[in-house]
Amino acid sequence: MIYSENDLWGKLQDFDLYKYADKPIPVVKINKHTNYFKKFFTSINMSLILYPKILKAKNKDDYNKFDYYFYCNMSLVSLITSLETYLENNFRAIAAESLVKDLNTEILVDFVKKFNIKPNYFEILKKYDAFKLSKILPSRMDFQQKDKAKIAYKLIDIDLKTIADKNCKIWESIFKKDNGYIDLRNNIIHVDIIKNDISNPMRINEELIYRASIDIAEFVFKLDKSISNEYPSPQYTDFYGTSAW
Repeated sequence: MIYSENDLWGKLQDFDLYKYADKPIPVVKINKHTNYFKKFFTSINMSLILYPKILKAKNKDDYNKFDYYFYCNMSLVSLITSLETYLENNFRAIAAESLVKDLNTEILVDFVKKFNIKPNYFEILKKYDAFKLSKILPSRMDFQQKDKAKIAYKLIDIDLKTIADKNCKIWESIFKKDNGYIDLRNNIIHVDIIKNDISNPMRINEELIYRASIDIAEFVFKLDKSISNEYPSPQYTDFYGTSAW
């Protein structure tokens, strides 16, 4: 299969994502999205700037592909950063509007344990009838950890595992241990960037970047649709075709 750039962007358009170009972005679909989807839109474009370079470098012989591996690695790192940033920004926005007293107590306790929030927070909450969830959040949510991402969004009534598909295939592609997109990204950053070479059967290549881009785009698109339906707010806007573009 040929994983062309045009084919990739053709598929991403199904999720309201278009390649930046000299001409205006086509108003094909006018959907309501969060402002953080707009930032994700920009991040995806930045992540895929390297995609044409990946395809061009692929044709080099196996002993002269350092630029190919580098472009693949950096593209995946950027894609995961785009996803994590979207997840955290939208969760914090919802938390700023959510009263702790209205949340499911059992899930809230699990959430507090998972994020190691100070144990005396219950005593603090008793003093305030309108205490916002955002007040007890840690400085970094670390949504690359699937258990943290799952319990946080469960607290606001969103099931991340099934948000994109009921069989959880996209969730597993992103969060699966060892060969999910996030763990592959972590190997690049924390293990050994040189490990991704021709002798590694799990190497990151143009096919993986192609699939990861589409899976992450579909995951974010469907999550964003759910959020904008469940949490209508002034922060949500139709942004295609506006002066910002």
